[in-house]
Amino acid sequence: MDWDFVGTIIAPIVQAFASLIGVVGLVLVWLQIRETKNQLSATREQIKLNADQFALSVEQMRQQTKWQQINTQHTLLSVLPTQETERALWAVVERYRNPPSWQFPREACSKLYDNIEEWITIKTFVSAFERLCAAINANSLDDDYAYSVHGAKVIDTFSAFEHYIYYIRKRRNDETIYIELEKVATRWAERSKAEQASIREEQAQMQARRGAKRAFG
Repeated sequence: MDWDFVGTIIAPIVQAFASLIGVVGLVLVWLQIRETKNQLSATREQIKLNADQFALSVEQMRQQTKWQQINTQHTLLSVLPTQETERALWAVVERYRNPPSWQFPREACSKLYDNIEEWITIKTFVSAFERLCAAINANSLDDDYAYSVHGAKVIDTFSAFEHYIYYIRKRRNDETIYIELEKVATRWAERSKAEQASIREEQAQMQARRGAKRAFG
């Protein structure tokens, strides 16, 4: 057998076959790379989708929480004394007060305490504001919102029944009675005083500017 002849025939075939294997290998590598890229792209899209869904869920939770807070605030603010309760209250105060002051007098506290119906009337009214202020101090109610709606009412309630509150504390030997009301009323009274001072200063500045304008007019 002429081995040179066989080598001449076989060698190109082997080389062609080897080249084919190399090309197939490159194609397989390219296909693997493309598949990997597709998988990475799909993974990125899934991550983006998950992120969008998470952001949407967070926003929905935020909106739900905000709505729950608003609903809670509306509910808590709506449980304050009715007009009928308030009229009954001031009818009691009218019998004891020293005009022109509407503050319940210190000397009338013991008489009130011995009159169960009148005592319950005032207790019901003041206790409603105590519950409101407890919710405010527990951050169940927004302080600014509650102040804008009932600031003056809370301040006036504590001021009007301050002697009654101190009398009940001493009588019961419990300094925590109506403490939530006192905390909020004190804080809001200071806030109101600062706001009034700021308003007066602003009004004085506006009057000064108007006076200057007229002087040079």
